Amino acid sequence: MEIRGHEAELNRLRQQETKLGRFTRPAGPSGPALQPRGRARGRINWSNVLVRLPKEFSASNVRAVPGIKRKRPSEIFAAITRWIEAGSVRRKARGEYEKV
Repeated sequence: MEIRGHEAELNRLRQQETKLGRFTRPAGPSGPALQPRGRARGRINWSNVLVRLPKEFSASNVRAVPGIKRKRPSEIFAAITRWIEAGSVRRKARGEYEKV
């Protein structure tokens, strides 16, 4: 019985949030209330990043692509590893890669 009471309260609060949200959010889908703030800048499309790289590249070339500058090195190397596993890139030497 206690759980049902909490669920009812939660539903009531969600409805109240929806009503109040109409006052604080703009009508359009791209208003400031719906844009990411702080460090969150949205997801990176790593396929588009690969397209922008030269035929032979290194991690520093990846970091030079706009929007990647603040990514951690672990994220960049994870993307390179995914490209290698997908067959889009091959490793030439340590830190040097080539598009296939």
